[in-house]
Amino acid sequence: NAEYMGVFRSPAMAKSHAQADLESAVEKTIDGFELSMRPLQKKQFECQARCVDSNAPAAQVQSCLQNCARQMMEVANTFQTEMQAFQNKYMRCAQLCDDRVRAQFNLGPSQQFGEQHEPALIQCADECSAEQLKLVPGLAGRLNSVLHK
Repeated sequence: NAEYMGVFRSPAMAKSHAQADLESAVEKTIDGFELSMRPLQKKQFECQARCVDSNAPAAQVQSCLQNCARQMMEVANTFQTEMQAFQNKYMRCAQLCDDRVRAQFNLGPSQQFGEQHEPALIQCADECSAEQLKLVPGLAGRLNSVLHK
């Protein structure tokens, strides 16, 4: 769910407290959203069961099934869009960290970061994580509002 969080970490770097807090908040938001979706999923499955229980022609049954799935598809599309936007914002911050640390240490684009660069990377990553953490309540609100349309 929060796989983008590893963007700042090399295998040797430990996850910072700020990154762990953000990852936990995102996972909690996603878990809560998925739990809140269950009544809608149940409604869709019951609707689809009624479609296939009918003696209608195949084309009519197919249309019925699609109509039953429409709201869940809208919810899934909104979820994907919201999470992609959230991830993209975080990735832009990660790129700015990369640029900032490279400039600070006069590293070219092909040069690797070393241990001496990790404190600056971690500090910048923590700032990104702290800023992104502030956006989680808004994300949660937008995700939950799509369930109540």
